Amino acid sequence: MNDAIRNDLGVVYLRERKIEQAQFELMTALQLSADGTRASANLLTLLLYQGRWQEAGELAHREGIDAARFQLARAGWCAGRRGGGGSIRQCR
Repeated sequence: MNDAIRNDLGVVYLRERKIEQAQFELMTALQLSADGTRASANLLTLLLYQGRWQEAGELAHREGIDAARFQLARAGWCAGRRGGGGSIRQCR
């Protein structure tokens, strides 16, 4: 599978709250990707969802995710947390 498929599968798992599978797929997508932009943003959303703020900050720094993209990932996390039943959006 290529990085785009792994990324999309990770997002599906994340939306279904299958966190371990989502993390595996997103990390694999990040490794396979030439630029890692989508996978890193979605992995950032996953880390924020898990409350792993320090790791999220480290990922953002390492992958060069700017403040605006960080806020988009945070918005995706917040959408998933709102009311417990919302969906987690994919960052593009």
